[in-house]
Amino acid sequence: MTETTTAPIFQSVGQALHFSYLLEALPATQKGSTQMLIESIRQQLGKLEARVSSSVNFEGLSPLELRGQCAMVRGAALNHLTSIEHDAVRARYGHRMTKAAGVRGVASYVQAMTTLHNDSAMLAVAWWNYHKPTRIADRYTLKDVAREYSCDLKAINGAIAVLRKASESLERRAHERLGELFLRTGLVEAM
Repeated sequence: MTETTTAPIFQSVGQALHFSYLLEALPATQKGSTQMLIESIRQQLGKLEARVSSSVNFEGLSPLELRGQCAMVRGAALNHLTSIEHDAVRARYGHRMTKAAGVRGVASYVQAMTTLHNDSAMLAVAWWNYHKPTRIADRYTLKDVAREYSCDLKAINGAIAVLRKASESLERRAHERLGELFLRTGLVEAM
């Protein structure tokens, strides 16, 4: 996040976090030979579509420089947020192990505010809140959580309400803290 006179890379703090954590999950690779071959054939056949414009400003940045900016966004979240705000950000925007660590942190933080005293059930409730599987067969309900962990459904519903309220508040605070920094460094547009 260097001071810059060019247009900001991101339109908002949320976009910066979302894109940065997404890029963290993707391998840093060059175009593969198969991709280059397909693009060459499509060009020869006149079927290469125009590049779709993005709301992320890549202008003047190499892929490696963009990765560096995204690493700095994640570093800012780590270094400028409280640990629980950082957990909330990782739970919302992270992927794989990063998301899992954030969900664990938020579940642990919120559990003391609920009547749900089963650690595994609280983690399942938090994971249910943050993880939205695309396949119907992979989805489970809060009733499933209550049944699996032998917990009262009322306690489960109360825990999800507390978790949602707390995570919204934590994410809002994280966006405010990072927004000041990102605006000052020119990383995001002025709101």
